[in-house]
Amino acid sequence: EQGSRMGKLILVQNADTVLDLDCSAFIRHYKEKQRPVSIALTQLRGVPNQDAFCVDKDDRVIHSAESTPDGLPPTDTRPDYYASSTGALIFNRDYLASSTWEASDDQLSLYRDVLGETIALGGLTAYLNGNRFFLDIGTPETLQLAQESGRLQQHLRY
Repeated sequence: EQGSRMGKLILVQNADTVLDLDCSAFIRHYKEKQRPVSIALTQLRGVPNQDAFCVDKDDRVIHSAESTPDGLPPTDTRPDYYASSTGALIFNRDYLASSTWEASDDQLSLYRDVLGETIALGGLTAYLNGNRFFLDIGTPETLQLAQESGRLQQHLRY
């Protein structure tokens, strides 16, 4: 999509998650905040990396345990809420192209390396996806649990 001031946008969704997301609302929120990257978060309980993201009152992500697992949130800014990633991101294409893309341990991680840099620059905004359906099926164990519980099939029938 070509935004007037934000440039071309790239929507990224993790392949190992099932997510109910209002893409139009997500894009509108991204454009309103005018930061180079936006991430869709959930406050559902029992999800991987629960509460890994600290967000301030202006929807700016101030810390991510996924980007700096050993680091602590900054003490000078008080989080408004904590949430977890759904795996959905919007990037400004030019920002993504200009990223250093340097892996910190020989394996590039979008969350650790690219988003870590973006958070440090104050450029990551959070879109709270509410309590909409989200399920991480990234491992054989979580996929099996989802199939056994019926949550996935119930959502797919919806």
